[in-house]
Amino acid sequence: MKIGKRVKRSVKNLRNEYKKSVDEKRDGWLTDNYYIFEREGQGVLQFFSQLKSSEPGAFLNSLFNECEAIYQSKTLSENVIGKAIGQGKASLLSFEFAPVIFKAVILISAGENATDERE
Repeated sequence: MKIGKRVKRSVKNLRNEYKKSVDEKRDGWLTDNYYIFEREGQGVLQFFSQLKSSEPGAFLNSLFNECEAIYQSKTLSENVIGKAIGQGKASLLSFEFAPVIFKAVILISAGENATDERE
């Protein structure tokens, strides 16, 4: 599945879980931080909607996998980043897109885990 579609699905899932938590008067990380996920999700979705079809899909998928590896390591260090981006072989384009792709990784993870916490 394409990254943009996964983000869209995750933002929708977070929105639905937030509405449930408000209706049920539950406190928690989502209730407290939903506005951040909504704002950042809209920014990531806008980024993907503005990409031209000429943007390299394989490049973005590769960068997504690299950012996901960094996120899953739970430790942000020079060694982790260097290993994830190929020991200095990253392009300038990688650094331009990395922040938004990293946000996509976090949003997807949060959206996929939001329902897990209720069960």
